[in-house]
Amino acid sequence: MFSADRLIRTEISTLIGLMIQGEMDWRMPPPHVVQEQMDLTDALLKELHQTFLPSIPGAIAELAKAPDKGLEPLGRGEFLREAIFYGGESAYSFQYRDFAPIKYAADDSWLDANRGFSIFDARTIAQAIGRLQQDKLMNTVAHMATIPPERWCILHGYTFSVEEVAAASGIAEPTVEAVLNAFALAPGEKNGSSEKIVGGFGLRQFAK
Repeated sequence: MFSADRLIRTEISTLIGLMIQGEMDWRMPPPHVVQEQMDLTDALLKELHQTFLPSIPGAIAELAKAPDKGLEPLGRGEFLREAIFYGGESAYSFQYRDFAPIKYAADDSWLDANRGFSIFDARTIAQAIGRLQQDKLMNTVAHMATIPPERWCILHGYTFSVEEVAAASGIAEPTVEAVLNAFALAPGEKNGSSEKIVGGFGLRQFAK
């Protein structure tokens, strides 16, 4: 859990943001291609990390030129960006979820009128998706143990339908779809800039 090789949310969001700049291809690649993609992604993320690190020699050289100004690392963006991007979460995921009804209670009427759901609906649906995804991932991993490695695919564990979420949450399908659409990328929509960060529930597909 505390390995330096473990991806964090900001890294995953960056990868998703870059991925949706191009065309989505849902065909399953052969195992050697998956491994090549994983190795290249890991190398690129390590390279990205290096770009966040400040130039200590440069800062010391600057200090030598103007010692009266001081280094003041906490006031310089180049010293802060690495800590900000790779810093720990400010709260647990369930805290964001459970405090949402309190935080957005004043916006409830606007959400209902303009988005078709209340913040309480959104909280309940998010909770149901969490339980549903946990079960589907466990079943997917168990199924992978019974098939050849070249057929392994974890995508099914992250795929769900409106009907499945409605059944798991006890909320009507139109409301579930309204919540999902508020956090999902519309078909054909692209991330036009690498500066955008993807949030929400992440990518999904409606199962046919």
